Amino acid sequence: MCVLRADTAGRPGLAVERSLLIKFSDIKVLRCIGMGSTAKVYVGRLHGTTVAVKEFFEFEEETVDSFMHE
Repeated sequence: MCVLRADTAGRPGLAVERSLLIKFSDIKVLRCIGMGSTAKVYVGRLHGTTVAVKEFFEFEEETVDSFMHE
């Protein structure tokens, strides 16, 4: 699944499969569990399920492509 916040959703070239999109408001971010060179990772909840939430430092087409292959 993928969430595009309002500040990135309209950027050209950042096409994401619509079936993978969820509302950011549906996610409850709980706490940071790690940080790498490209993103912070948080534990969160989505519809009662524990999930990992990745917040990228820079959000470009290459970042989306890399994430979609994880």
